[in-house]
Amino acid sequence: MYAVLGEGVAMNNLAIKVTPTTYEKDEKEYTRVTSVAKLMPNFGLDYWKQKQVALGAIAAKQNDKTDNEAFSFALKAPDAASRVARENGTLIHELLRKLNVGHKLNIDAIDDESVRNKVELWSAFRREHNTDTILAERTLFSDKYNIAGTLDLFWRCDGVVELADVKTGGVYETAFIQLAAYLEFLKELPELKVDLSSVELVVYQITDDKVVRHTPSTFFKKGGRNARQQCHIPTQKELFTIFRSLLLAWRFQVLKVGKWTQLVEDFSDMSNDVDKLLTEMELQNESRI
Repeated sequence: MYAVLGEGVAMNNLAIKVTPTTYEKDEKEYTRVTSVAKLMPNFGLDYWKQKQVALGAIAAKQNDKTDNEAFSFALKAPDAASRVARENGTLIHELLRKLNVGHKLNIDAIDDESVRNKVELWSAFRREHNTDTILAERTLFSDKYNIAGTLDLFWRCDGVVELADVKTGGVYETAFIQLAAYLEFLKELPELKVDLSSVELVVYQITDDKVVRHTPSTFFKKGGRNARQQCHIPTQKELFTIFRSLLLAWRFQVLKVGKWTQLVEDFSDMSNDVDKLLTEMELQNESRI
């Protein structure tokens, strides 16, 4: 009932998903961007998982499960609740990838109506806009930061150069943090003859009936829970500083003591960057008082 996608190991009869944390190139390991981005708190997703665990425990007890059975069932509840969406999301992403790299698809032949609908929406969006793909599904390896990740799309859309991520689910802050990292990594491609100073970070969200275009300006403008709260629209530099802070935390967790010298060298200016950013934000707060 609870099949696990990808490689996994069994522990106390629970399926534990094992996610790769590195890319390899020329016998060198690069930390995955997604592994680093996962350190960013996601309170909405955390609440949803907690709710699924609670509902799973209630359902188990209502079906006269023992405490141990209810415990096991409840822990698996979030994975079970998201399985269909995740499997569909994987299929949709693969089909969108084929569209983005220029393959022709027989969309009518897609069995699942929800999958077919979202692929058609994206295909229609591409037809309705003047697009010119520069890179698609390209894995970027940064030797400067010893990290790698695969971008969805780098293109011109109606004359605007965009570094884009395509989502079929929720959109969170981490999407823009990852895009900011990819934009920095593009600077290490000498063959790329594109002015990166004017690139816009974009997340395209494919809903059930339309394609929604999110940028840092539109996404972060939504603000917090307090409608009167003033919102800060982060710059590319600020988003990448956040990413580097997460990368520092990641390396702190995984590096052996003997490698701390390299860690300090790689991030010798990190404290200055973060201190400057926080100081600017604190000064802005003081000016509002």
